[in-house]
Amino acid sequence: MLRSQPYDKILNKHNLTYRTPRVVTQKATTRTPDGGTSWRYRLAANEVKCDFWGNNCKVVRTVWVRTIVDFRSYQGDKYGVVTAYCEGIDGKCPDFVKNALNQ
Repeated sequence: MLRSQPYDKILNKHNLTYRTPRVVTQKATTRTPDGGTSWRYRLAANEVKCDFWGNNCKVVRTVWVRTIVDFRSYQGDKYGVVTAYCEGIDGKCPDFVKNALNQ
């Protein structure tokens, strides 16, 4: 579940989309308890650069995206997504993160 308040923050403050938390939770390479009823999911987003012909592609940067989900009961449902953001980046995630994770 993605409530409007976390969605606004994920979209506007962290430069991600409403799809990002779902992708991170479904494809997470790590899933660990985050205290209480919350879980932390992490997934790497790679920035890839290729030559003019689309060959010789290389990963030039990796950013880890973290999504926190709280499974406690809230108004008859699960609380859901608390936040999603790029680790080590204060504010907006680079644009390539959206492209890498929302395909």
